[in-house]
Amino acid sequence: MMPVESESFKKFVDDCVPNHSMETLFLVLSHAGEHVDEDVSQLVSEARNLYPELESRKILAVDSLLRIAFHDLESRSLSDVMKNAKMKRILSEYVMDANGDHDAVKSAIDKKSNFGELERIIEEFSVRAPALQLVQILKSVQTGIANLSDGWKEGIGLRNKKMEDPQEFEKRIAAMNKALDEYKDKMNTFSRQIQQRYVGTDGETQHKLERLRKNYESRFNDASSKTELLKILSDFEHECGDLLNYVTGQIRADYSKEMKRVGDELFETHDVRLPKLDLAGIEEKAKTEAFAEAERTPGGSGFKYEVGKGVRIALDWAGDLLGRKFTADDLIGNWGKDRKILCEELFLGNLKQQAIHIMQTYSNDIENLCISVIKKYDPVFRGVLTKIITENGATLESLKVTKQSNDDIAGEIRELEDLIKKAHDLNENVTNVMEDLQ
Repeated sequence: MMPVESESFKKFVDDCVPNHSMETLFLVLSHAGEHVDEDVSQLVSEARNLYPELESRKILAVDSLLRIAFHDLESRSLSDVMKNAKMKRILSEYVMDANGDHDAVKSAIDKKSNFGELERIIEEFSVRAPALQLVQILKSVQTGIANLSDGWKEGIGLRNKKMEDPQEFEKRIAAMNKALDEYKDKMNTFSRQIQQRYVGTDGETQHKLERLRKNYESRFNDASSKTELLKILSDFEHECGDLLNYVTGQIRADYSKEMKRVGDELFETHDVRLPKLDLAGIEEKAKTEAFAEAERTPGGSGFKYEVGKGVRIALDWAGDLLGRKFTADDLIGNWGKDRKILCEELFLGNLKQQAIHIMQTYSNDIENLCISVIKKYDPVFRGVLTKIITENGATLESLKVTKQSNDDIAGEIRELEDLIKKAHDLNENVTNVMEDLQ
C-alpha cells in the first residue's frame, strides 16, 4: 500500500482548520478492496502517529469498492454484480464463504467496508455535545432538588420545636433572622469588593486579554497565506469567547467559595443553614443584560455578542478582502511573474494589518463586554439575595405568628415529609437519566 500522504493534509490542518474545529475533524483513509488487513492496520497506525492531535478513533480506514458493491447488491442480483470482472475478483472470497447467499454476501462486505463503523462514530460525536449539555442541566436540577429538600427538612425541625417548646421555637426564629441579615451584609460587601479583582488596568481580565493580543499579533505577522490568516482570526474569536466564559466562571466560583465560607461561619455561630442561590442563573442574567446593552452601543467591530458567533461580521469583511472583492490578480493584471510574487507579498502584508486591526477592535469589544458583565453581576446578585432573604424572613415570621394546633402542625410536617420523599424519587430518576447519557 502507499504510505500515508502527510504534507498536504498536515498543511491543511495547520493552516486552515481553526483550533475549535479539531473536535469535529476526522481522517478517513480510503482504499479499494485489494489490500490485506495487516497493510490496512499498519496504514491506520501510521496515520495515528502522524496526527496525534486527532483522537485515535477518528482516524480509520474504509473500503470504498466494497461499499460500491454493497450498494449494487441493494438493487441488483449477486450474479448480475459478479458479471463485472473487477467485482468478481473482489467478491469471490465472500461469495465462497457465504455459499452464494445474496444477503450473507451483502452483510459481510458491509461489515468489511467499515463504513458502518464510520457512521457510528460520526453519530456518536454528533450527539455527544448535546448530551453533555443536558447532563449539566440535569446536575443543576439535582442541585435545586437538594436545596428544596434542605429547606423542607429545616421546616420540619422548626415545626417540631413549635409543638414541643414554643419558647425555644421563637429563639430559633430570632437566630435564623439574625443569621439571614448577617449573611446579606457579608455577601453584599463581598459582591462590591470582588469587582476590583477583575476590572481596571490591574484587573485579571485586562492582563489575560493583553497576553492574548500579543500572542495573536505575533501569529498574524508570522502567517504565510490568506487562508492561515482566516484560521487565526477564527481561533482568536473563540479564545475571546473562552476568556469571557473563563472570567464569568471564575466570578461564579469566587461567589460560591465565599458563600460557603460565610455559610459555614454562620452555621458555627447560629446553627443555621442558609438558603442557596442559583449562581448560574445570576451569571446568565448578568450576561444577557450586558449583551443587550452592548448591541445598543454604536461602533465597534460589529460583534453581535453571541458567544460562538463573535467576529462573524469581521470574518465576512476579511473574506471580502481575501478574495471576493480584491485579489492579488486584480492588482497584478498582466504583469510578469516577478512582479506577481512581489504584489502577492504586498497584498498579504496589507491583509495582516487589516487582520490585526480586526483583532484590536474585537478585543476592545470583548474587554468592554467582560467589564459590563462583571459590573452587572453585583446588582443582579444583590437583588436575588435580597429577594431570597426577604422571602425567607416573611416565611419565618408567618410561621411564628400563625396560631396552630398540634394536629395542624403535624399535618404540615407530613406534607413536608411527603415532598421530601417525592424529591428523593425525582432525584433518583434524574440520576438514572444522567447515567444513560454518559
